[in-house]
Amino acid sequence: MLNKQPNDPDVTGTGQFVEENFFNIGLSDHPVQALNRLARNNPNFIDDGRREITGLDSDAFAFRSTTMRQLRGSSFFFHNGAFTNVRDVVEYFNAGVPQNPVTGAASTLTPRFTNPRGPGFPRGLGLTDDQVNDITNFLENGLYDPAFVKFDPNSTTITMQPTRET
Repeated sequence: MLNKQPNDPDVTGTGQFVEENFFNIGLSDHPVQALNRLARNNPNFIDDGRREITGLDSDAFAFRSTTMRQLRGSSFFFHNGAFTNVRDVVEYFNAGVPQNPVTGAASTLTPRFTNPRGPGFPRGLGLTDDQVNDITNFLENGLYDPAFVKFDPNSTTITMQPTRET
């Protein structure tokens, strides 16, 4: 689920990094949902994501995919905060195995997560450890711009442009 708006002027031509889409990638609930289960008096309630807003079964367990920019230093990932570093996120997508048996068995589970290489291939991305390291490095460093984090009018870095090594 790459994220980039196609008309974004600061990254035009680099591919499609933003989609305004929602996906079910088999995640478990955020721990605070325990309060929701208690309030509903339903111990089996699972946050059904976008469906709660749209009422469409096709949106069950789907959550917004967010930007991949500026991931360095982020503490939590996904709507449930279950992952605390970029490498764990890459490994989750590499495995292609849902975290939750209920959301993972739903008809809305996206094959872009489970079988991104297409039907007939094993689950996940099929990356080696070195490839996982390379993608993690790219996500943490290649899509990070210190000038974007905090605007500094005196910065020599042009926002979202590669920084020249000195």
